[in-house]
Amino acid sequence: MRYFTRKALARGGDAWNEALDRYKKHYSSIEQKLADSARRLDRCSLHDMIVTRVERPLKDTLLLRGDWCDVAFSGVQRFTTAGIVDGDAWLYDEIDVHDQTHFVLRVLLENSELLVVAQSVSVFDRPNKRWLIAVDSVHDRMHKKKRRS
Repeated sequence: MRYFTRKALARGGDAWNEALDRYKKHYSSIEQKLADSARRLDRCSLHDMIVTRVERPLKDTLLLRGDWCDVAFSGVQRFTTAGIVDGDAWLYDEIDVHDQTHFVLRVLLENSELLVVAQSVSVFDRPNKRWLIAVDSVHDRMHKKKRRS
């Protein structure tokens, strides 16, 4: 995490507001360079979602199953965690540009962190049975693999 660090969170108040202001300024400078799905993810609040399971249905696909939604990434170049993700609560996230075709998502979880470098992201709201962010390639590729199994 570059902006929403545990230290800023623990200090709260001015330290947290300063981190938020720095991130907003940075994000506005890169927003137009991001893929549409990454821009939409920035406007989609996953705060307090419990990550129930991490899956890799395909080599370049990552699926984070949550207590109320699924977050699917395609074109994944990198996925790392600092600690156990399963059962952890999503607190804050930062989106950044990785290169011309990929973005970086850093997530501060309650007890750990995760980092994903991907081309696109989809978010499915299971209780309401609707896509919050739909990217056909992610959805199609995962369902094709299920049909083949």
